[in-house]
Amino acid sequence: MYDVSKPPAPAPRDARLRELIVRFLQDDGGQDIIEYALLAAFIGTVGILAWRSIQTSVGAHYAGWDSAVQTRSSCTPDPGLGGC
Repeated sequence: MYDVSKPPAPAPRDARLRELIVRFLQDDGGQDIIEYALLAAFIGTVGILAWRSIQTSVGAHYAGWDSAVQTRSSCTPDPGLGGC
């Protein structure tokens, strides 16, 4: 007859799952890959933030250069008729 005081033995599937979980928790072989992925994400984030701050500065300089070129080219002399 079935003994109620003793828990049933784990099924083979449960034992394999338990062994897999224990191995997963003890294994640190993929740690390097995770560290490199975190480092790459950090470098990418810093790059995006740096680009956004540089973008406004470059845009302001470009607008200044554009207005200077437009001012200098507003009076283009005609070769046959003289100046502006």
